Amino acid sequence: MKRHLSAYIACLCILTPCVSSAQDAPASEQVVQPVQMEKAVMIDEASHLNLQIHNLAEQLVKNYRYGMTPAEPVAVTTFVDVNHLYKTSPFGRYIAEQLIGELQRASFNVMEYRKTNSIMTREGFGEYSLSRDSKEISKSTPAGLVLVGTYMIKDRYVMVNARIVDSNQLVHSSGMTILRKDGLIADLLQHASIPDLAPPARIAIKGLGEPTPVVQPAAVTEPAPTVQEAKPALDNANTKPAIRTSKQRTSTTSRTRHS
Repeated sequence: MKRHLSAYIACLCILTPCVSSAQDAPASEQVVQPVQMEKAVMIDEASHLNLQIHNLAEQLVKNYRYGMTPAEPVAVTTFVDVNHLYKTSPFGRYIAEQLIGELQRASFNVMEYRKTNSIMTREGFGEYSLSRDSKEISKSTPAGLVLVGTYMIKDRYVMVNARIVDSNQLVHSSGMTILRKDGLIADLLQHASIPDLAPPARIAIKGLGEPTPVVQPAAVTEPAPTVQEAKPALDNANTKPAIRTSKQRTSTTSRTRHS
């Protein structure tokens, strides 16, 4: 009994300084713990999102209908809201960015059609070579395949679908995944936007060996004149200008001299 009591007293003496030090810790150090936990949760959510996108890319590679890596380059486009195909968000853009790397690592020939023909340098900002300005990027791309994707939000879940299609609208591969709308995904979906009514810049898609499509300029037609504009023209056409001949001028001069 004495032996157990002494062991208990020894353990109590050891734990007492730990408890007192935790109680005497500054308030700032105690506040840091929730912040660190929040960062850990965000990192875990980001890792889970990247894992789900990786699984989506594996489906696209596995379900490719020819069972092998396509020879044609693939262009990856932004994922959009299935209920509004021009509406997107940082979530849709992030999935597209991740799939570019995933497909490239799977030996797909991925095209970066936003690449400009030069490197733009802005003092105080940096160097740029990607753009969405139609004046700075090529009007056509040799990508024969296009990866398109949609997402739909339903309560706590986000359903994502992806397809690889060719210029004839034929689906070569498809994949899907269901994501739980955690804090990270909810934040990425929050800033959704729709472009204005101006016509978007279009990039022509052509297959390997096909000539670059030439966009013909629209024919300029002059508007037909109105009745008010046409009537004076007709009146002027029927009215002959008064032109005196050389004989008339001579006879007039002679009469003036005799008088």
